[in-house]
Amino acid sequence: MKQWYTSVEFEFCDIMGLDEKQSAQFSGRANGTTFVQRPLLGRRASQNVAATDASVRWRKLATWLTTILRASKVQPCPAGLTAHAEVLKRKIQNKRTWHLADKVLQEQITEFTQKCTEDFLASTDSLTTAVKAANAVANA
Repeated sequence: MKQWYTSVEFEFCDIMGLDEKQSAQFSGRANGTTFVQRPLLGRRASQNVAATDASVRWRKLATWLTTILRASKVQPCPAGLTAHAEVLKRKIQNKRTWHLADKVLQEQITEFTQKCTEDFLASTDSLTTAVKAANAVANA
């Protein structure tokens, strides 16, 4: 059985045109199972490790606005995506979504989201600008 796994792996790497270094990740099944220890709660290191609560909220807002923008551009839009976009619109306009311990930062994001009216969220140009602004604030 080990020979079969090894020959299949070699054949796959030949078909894909991989050299020895590239084929390392596709080889070794014949040697048996290997285990990797990982933290239970997910990745320890991410690009947003030092994120503040405010930057997380701004990043979430940018993600939600991007989803709404995608839903407006896809024609015909799947019913599930349309419904999800409508839920996100309501969440964006809800002040309780943006609760922060720092009231000054909370006021900034609440003021921004209050400007996200139905007409604003229906315009692709407005959404594009809002996504850029939210990402810029999140990364600041």
